[in-house]
Amino acid sequence: MCYKPFVMNNTLNNFSPPWFLRNRHVQSILASIKFRKPLVRKRASGLLKRSKEVVLHCSQGVRLQGFFSGHPGGGERNLVILLHGWEGSSDSTYLLSAAGTLFYQGFNVFRLNFRDHGTSHHLNQEPFHSCRLEEVLDAIRIIQQDYGSNGKLFLCGFSLGGNFALRVAANAPERNIGLHRVVAICPVLHPPDTMDNIENGLFVYNWYFIEKWKRSLMKKQILFPDNYTFDDPEIFRSLSRMTDILVDRYTPYPDSQTYLNGYSITGNVLKDLRIPSHIIISRDDPVIPYANLTEVARSENLEITTTGYGGHCGFIQGISMKSWIDDRLVDLFAS
Repeated sequence: MCYKPFVMNNTLNNFSPPWFLRNRHVQSILASIKFRKPLVRKRASGLLKRSKEVVLHCSQGVRLQGFFSGHPGGGERNLVILLHGWEGSSDSTYLLSAAGTLFYQGFNVFRLNFRDHGTSHHLNQEPFHSCRLEEVLDAIRIIQQDYGSNGKLFLCGFSLGGNFALRVAANAPERNIGLHRVVAICPVLHPPDTMDNIENGLFVYNWYFIEKWKRSLMKKQILFPDNYTFDDPEIFRSLSRMTDILVDRYTPYPDSQTYLNGYSITGNVLKDLRIPSHIIISRDDPVIPYANLTEVARSENLEITTTGYGGHCGFIQGISMKSWIDDRLVDLFAS
């Protein structure tokens, strides 16, 4: 079944980078490239100075790591929870860029790491996979209780984090999570198609995710040698092969296709949204197929902004390496 999503394309939402930044791969790579990191960390210095590590104790013994940055006497301030993308972290450049801007504009900020991301591999024996929604819901409920105070609570995710954010929005009312608004930047919509884009697109994306995931799995093997064996190099010949092995060994799903479909947000997943939610996606995203938007259910609480440029989580405006997304988030959360 195909749906016609609500799409906003007014001039306030136009992202128009200079000509030399209009290539989708340039935008995508600049989102996380190393030389941008010092600039972002400098602009986020206020956030980082006020950052403290937190370990959240969720149900069934699950522990998740996060970093809270609060303003002095900021109990009445609004709180934004940020979710990174797959194999990213609370310290990812694109996430720090948004976090620093939001903090500078007066928001308290909580950067949550998914299981086995950042420096959290030691906290749980079982590995991360993208269907672990329950523990993220638990974590957000705890964050609301311990750090939300009397202000409004917002949630924003990038890529896979955007996928999680929208699934949280769909389940939040039943879990007594009082989200005021959710924003998803270039969210994974239909995972099988995203996997296909990564494996068959520009080689750098496939290489990047294989290497990042390989390092993560090897950390688990070092920490829990009785539970993990990844010594066969054939395991790492493709993302599909790695997914097959993860699903077979460490998930309850019968096959990879069932697993990938398990965290898809196409079809009717978002049909009954009660939390005001907003998707921002570029039509030239090399990772997330833009056509997948036609498979997302209509909802009066879902708005979609599309841009002609921006790549995957890029939206870099110029040589300053600032992202258009950062100010857009301030606008959305201030409204």
